[in-house]
Amino acid sequence: MKRVVSGLTLLEVLAALTLISLLAALSAQLMFEAQRAQRSAASTARMGEDLALMRWQESIEAYVPSHPLDPSALTGEATRLELPSSLPPWPHPGGAHRVLWRLQAGADGTRLLAEAVTASATEARGLPAISLPKGDWAFRYAGADGRWIDAWPPQTPPANDDRRLMLVALVDQRDGTPLLVARTAAEARGWGSLRLLGTL
Repeated sequence: MKRVVSGLTLLEVLAALTLISLLAALSAQLMFEAQRAQRSAASTARMGEDLALMRWQESIEAYVPSHPLDPSALTGEATRLELPSSLPPWPHPGGAHRVLWRLQAGADGTRLLAEAVTASATEARGLPAISLPKGDWAFRYAGADGRWIDAWPPQTPPANDDRRLMLVALVDQRDGTPLLVARTAAEARGWGSLRLLGTL
């Protein structure tokens, strides 16, 4: 009588191991490609937000006061900033445009919005909302005396009676860290950033 031996032959075991290793290599490659695509998408989104923040900075640095000492040309509070700019963040034919920058807090974080101010209304235009990193964001303002304040124009005139706005910053109020600083006056371009940024 013949004895029946059950099991796999060496050739069958080798074939199974080869298939398993091929599947493992393919799935590792697919996982690597998925992670790379995810990192690339996140990087692209961050670059878009960085570009939008640069537009914010350029728009403020292109501030066009009606008169150099006119404090009412630019008005600002902790969550809104309105100013005439020769470089609004949307496509434009040229000239000065009134721009309203607004911070909007929501469940998913804070967003920075740009809106056009016309004689009849305020409308969103051309620039999508910018999602800011996690933080308690606010606008801060520095005049010619170098003091940082929460609103512009200041409630009390500075001691030297120089009412020019020099810097506008987007600051995390939890620790005073600035995300971005824009210089609004030609004189401020030469200011050392360390003297001012340390006091936000």
